[in-house]
Amino acid sequence: MSPESRLRTLIESDNFMKNFKIEILSEKNGEVKLKIILEDRFMRMGDVVNGGIIAGLFDISGALSVFTIPDVFNAFTLSLNVTFLTPLTGDYCIITSRVNREGGRHAFIEMSIDDQSDNTVATAHGIWAISR
Repeated sequence: MSPESRLRTLIESDNFMKNFKIEILSEKNGEVKLKIILEDRFMRMGDVVNGGIIAGLFDISGALSVFTIPDVFNAFTLSLNVTFLTPLTGDYCIITSRVNREGGRHAFIEMSIDDQSDNTVATAHGIWAISR
C-alpha cells in the first residue's frame, strides 16, 4: 500500500477524521501537507473557525505525519499545545505537520495552519506515543 493510500484509508476509517473534507497535498517520511475545507458548521459568530476545530485539525495532522513513518503501527496524542495567532476565516486552510524528532516510542511534531491567503493563523507542538 502506498503511503498516500495508507493515509487515505486512515482518514476514511477513523470516526473523527472522516468528519472533515481532507485533501492530501503532499506527504513524505515524517511530514504531511493537508487542505481542509472549512464548512459552515465549524464557524462561530463572525464567520471565524472555532478554536476547538483548529485544535482537532492539529491533532489529525500530527497523527497523519506520524503515520508517514514506515514502521509505525499506531499513534496516540500525549500532548498538544496550540498558539492562536489570528482568527481563521475563509473557505479552506492548509495544515503542515512535520516530525522534528522521533525515536523509541515518541514523536515530537511541529505544525502550522495557514489561511487561504497564505497567512499563518495558528501553530502547535505535540508529542505522540507511537507503536511499531
